[in-house]
Amino acid sequence: WSYILTLPSILVQIGAFDPFTMSSKIRGKPKSVTAEEYFQERFEELCAYKEANGHCRVPFRYEKNKKLGNWVAIMRSYYKDPAKKQDPEWKKRFAQLEAVGFEWVVKHGPASR
Repeated sequence: WSYILTLPSILVQIGAFDPFTMSSKIRGKPKSVTAEEYFQERFEELCAYKEANGHCRVPFRYEKNKKLGNWVAIMRSYYKDPAKKQDPEWKKRFAQLEAVGFEWVVKHGPASR
């Protein structure tokens, strides 16, 4: 399972994926939205998910909103990045996620679902 969570960060590192527009640069031009706008859009979707499900553990392959499932995995990988932990903008985003009960480490298996 660890390869699933690291795949988005690998694609970002090689420049083949833009996590803020959730689009492949190989497929074409990503839509124009700022990183903050994209974060806030997904954050609002996460809050709606929590309202409906009682938690923030969005599955990676969440069929109702694939962008949200992927974004959640990317946020967890970003949280592990020492550079992002020092960045004031990311500190603010991480705090915003924690304020709604976001879990940085999720155990996989029947007990967590």
